[in-house]
Amino acid sequence: SFLTSGHKIVIQNGIVTHVDRDLDRNVFGPTIDTLFLSDILSESLWPKEVARALEIGSGSGHVIASIACNIQSIDQCASVDISASATSCTWRNLTANLRLKRKTLLRNYGVIGPFDADVFREPFDLVVCNPPYIPLPPDRMEIDQLYYSEAVSGTRLIVDVLKSLNFLLSKQGRLLMMVSSTSQTLVDDSMPERFLITPAYEGGGLFVPFDVEAVLMQPAWLGHLEKSGALMYKDGVYWHYLRPVWIGRAQ
Repeated sequence: SFLTSGHKIVIQNGIVTHVDRDLDRNVFGPTIDTLFLSDILSESLWPKEVARALEIGSGSGHVIASIACNIQSIDQCASVDISASATSCTWRNLTANLRLKRKTLLRNYGVIGPFDADVFREPFDLVVCNPPYIPLPPDRMEIDQLYYSEAVSGTRLIVDVLKSLNFLLSKQGRLLMMVSSTSQTLVDDSMPERFLITPAYEGGGLFVPFDVEAVLMQPAWLGHLEKSGALMYKDGVYWHYLRPVWIGRAQ
């Protein structure tokens, strides 16, 4: 009952993120994926100059708030999410953290709706995306090709973001994307020419429990993922690898 109607508060690296399970319907996160990406950014990016940043699929806003509050050179930040509730939650947490840091942004905005690179008129120095990365079973593949599905499944957003990199990223810009062992092959196959992918985590990835109830409750879908090698069953629990990557132009 608490998980569906209570309050979730996450504090990490000086950023406070609040999700009201009653007010913020359909808001996903912050999850272990979110915290992993935020840690990578805090360890590797804050000293670098980034003027424009974008988060695709912002959810609670934890990552974009981290970027806005910790990169001193930031001039503009933006987010996009298919959920109006998520967009509202994102900007509530962003503005609250900026007040805590006594910092203001010159320009910031949020976009509600499916990802569309044409919405953005200027490229970004930093793009962060934690996309849905669980492939749908073969009998539902057509749905994935037609439109974005639930926040936890479908892989169309991965493909759409990768094919838009030439327009999204500035000359020295980089994309930080979370990849799972469930989507590793798709990412490798979808990489555009003249872009390079490198691990964003020294250990390669994290081996974590696969706790997506929507999949665990559907034996056929679960079996498909296990058979493909995307999931591993160990000690009564399904596991997968989280493998964050940096993607940028080849020099």
